[in-house]
Amino acid sequence: MRFMNDWPVLADQGTPIVGLEYHATDRASILNQFYRWGAQRSMPVYYWNPGYSCLQQVVERSGQSKCILHSTDIVPDKDVPQFLLEKKQAGIYLLEGVLEFDSIGQVSERRSYQLMNAFYQASWATSQQFWVLLESYVELPLNLQALVPVLSNPLPGREQVRDAVADFVGRDSSFGGKDDPLAQAHLVRACQGLPLGEIHLVLERSLAFAGTIEELAVEVLNHKVSKLRGRGLEYLNEPDVPNGGGLDLLDEMLDRVSALLNPEAEKYGLKFPKGMILWGPPGTGKSLSAKLAAKKMGVPLLAADWGGLRGATAYESERNLRFLLELAQSLAPVILYFDDFDKGFAGWDSDADGGVARRLSGKLLTWMQEHQSQVYMMATVNRLGMLPPELIRRFDDIFFIDLPHEGAMYEIFNLHLSG
Repeated sequence: MRFMNDWPVLADQGTPIVGLEYHATDRASILNQFYRWGAQRSMPVYYWNPGYSCLQQVVERSGQSKCILHSTDIVPDKDVPQFLLEKKQAGIYLLEGVLEFDSIGQVSERRSYQLMNAFYQASWATSQQFWVLLESYVELPLNLQALVPVLSNPLPGREQVRDAVADFVGRDSSFGGKDDPLAQAHLVRACQGLPLGEIHLVLERSLAFAGTIEELAVEVLNHKVSKLRGRGLEYLNEPDVPNGGGLDLLDEMLDRVSALLNPEAEKYGLKFPKGMILWGPPGTGKSLSAKLAAKKMGVPLLAADWGGLRGATAYESERNLRFLLELAQSLAPVILYFDDFDKGFAGWDSDADGGVARRLSGKLLTWMQEHQSQVYMMATVNRLGMLPPELIRRFDDIFFIDLPHEGAMYEIFNLHLSG
């Protein structure tokens, strides 16, 4: 996948249209970046979304390095792409919300033809136009994929978050705990998984309620947990669960996985494992084992429902999966946990849902094969045979958790009695 910083190269090669996946809270940084690129080319930059009645020109605020939107007298009708095709005014156009989708989540035929026309028209047009289609997720039909490259402005990695936090904390000399590395590490962890623009917004907003870095980390963490809950995800920063009993083999395995989180492991070429399946009858402690694993490894746990990723259309389903996988990578090191994983694969090989389940499992397979981040995936299943065989092979280990034997029951009783 190409990233937003590849746009100047594509523009120099004459690529007139690109799609750009981005997070809404990063709008200010997107405007600033394209304004600079426009200035280098002596081209005006315009922005539009359905909330505006006229094109907005991106201009630099006097005396500052930040950009603002200035209303113009260019008033397009409701069909902005058609208006730009006919007006032929030079510029860089950032267009948000112009991709029309039909009932099955595909770009409408009319919009597809408009984008094709704009692409070919650019080769003979006397005035140069560049279109940047802004969306949270871009899925183009086959006839456009060769014409319109899709760029990404992904969630920041741990290093980017650390730099943003250090810059924010360094602005206020009176801020409590700024010299405490552990407190700053907690704040960085709380900010992971949020877009850079949202990190700045939440930090600024939380200053009124926090006097120290630890209090600031709690405010940011509460915001993140609430946001993810709204998307059907559960985030546990530090799982608070009691120790388990009768899971000695699993405990030993997790010790080896935890050791691979050490930076020294990378020097010896040791790869971080993909994950494990916890298989067994209901009530045997599979879900508890996943939370214990996060506690033992000292990493957060991101819990998702595979079946809950399914939306009303294929577009929504694939967008939800993309968001989840991108989120997990930005939170790394983290445990990505799917409970009752097998229930989401009932009829996965049929076309009853238009092949959506098959496409989702295929994208998950590809991601598990290719990603290099420290995301450890744990999935609990009651019926292992429900999963696609090729998906089972992607996991490093399968642990069968049965009813406890006498020794395990003794440990469990002692744990309860000691509490």
